[in-house]
Amino acid sequence: MPVIHLSLARLSSYCKVSENEIIEKIPYLGIDIEDISGDLLSVEYSPNRPDFSSEAGIARSLKGLLGIETGPPEYSFPKSKFSISVSGDEIRKVRPVVRGL
Repeated sequence: MPVIHLSLARLSSYCKVSENEIIEKIPYLGIDIEDISGDLLSVEYSPNRPDFSSEAGIARSLKGLLGIETGPPEYSFPKSKFSISVSGDEIRKVRPVVRGL
C-alpha cells in the first residue's frame, strides 16, 4: 500500500480544524496512520483511491466527513472558442455525435 507524508499544519488550514481533530478523524476515511513526527503525518492509503495521493484530496474527503463541504466538488471553467467538428464518413460511423459540456 502506498504511503504519503502530509503536513498537519496544511491539512489543518485546508479544513479549518485542529491538528488533533485531523489525527482523530483520518482513520474514518480508511487511511492508516503509520507515523506522526512533529508536523509530518505519514499515512498509508488504498491504491484504489488516487484522490488520497495528495493533501488536497485527503482534505476534500475530511471536509465531507466533518460536514464542512458536502457533495461533489463544483468546478468552473472559462468560456472558450474551442470547438470540435466531425468530418468524413469513416469517423461518423464510429462517432456519429460529439457533444460539448
